[in-house]
Amino acid sequence: MTTGVSREAKTIRDVLQETDAANFTGREAELAAAAKFLEPNSSSRILYIHGPGGIGKSALLRAIGRSAVQAGFKLSAHDARSMHLGLGALLATLSVGADRPTLLVIDEVDHLGSMLAPLREALLDLLPADSRIAMAGRNWPDETWRAGGLPEIVIDLPLSPLSRSDAEAPLEHKGISDPSSRSKIAAWAKGYPHALMVAASIQVRR
Repeated sequence: MTTGVSREAKTIRDVLQETDAANFTGREAELAAAAKFLEPNSSSRILYIHGPGGIGKSALLRAIGRSAVQAGFKLSAHDARSMHLGLGALLATLSVGADRPTLLVIDEVDHLGSMLAPLREALLDLLPADSRIAMAGRNWPDETWRAGGLPEIVIDLPLSPLSRSDAEAPLEHKGISDPSSRSKIAAWAKGYPHALMVAASIQVRR
């Protein structure tokens, strides 16, 4: 009886990650900023992505994570919605390796509430200098991000809706071959990636 999966075998998660990468489109400017952020000689250490729900923050974080791994970083990704802990316990959950630079990713940082600022300050003292932090939330960075020299190492990255051409590309990948249908869906979704994928799934099922 088979009791496990060999390390070499492809898993369902591998398929998920491949599909996620294939569906990702646009965001060239944001990915270019992230590429500079990950360069060894970059002076930036924190990338703060923000924008309304459905705008594609999580998808962009995952794309940046893939780029970081390709660049030789260790990826440590977390969702703040499941991080309801005190500061000490919270820090203990954040995996950072000493053998190579780490990209620490924290999505949905708004859920940390008042814990975000002290967590940030603790990470500034604990993480090696070659580490990077990428985080995403709906709210703009508050005033604590504009004090103590933080603007010198923080990239403030607001997300806007996708352009029409970037919005139509994943629809075509989803199998919507009719240009008129793609155009109508893109117009309805107003450049919001989540709305695009929901509409595409409905269209494909018809």
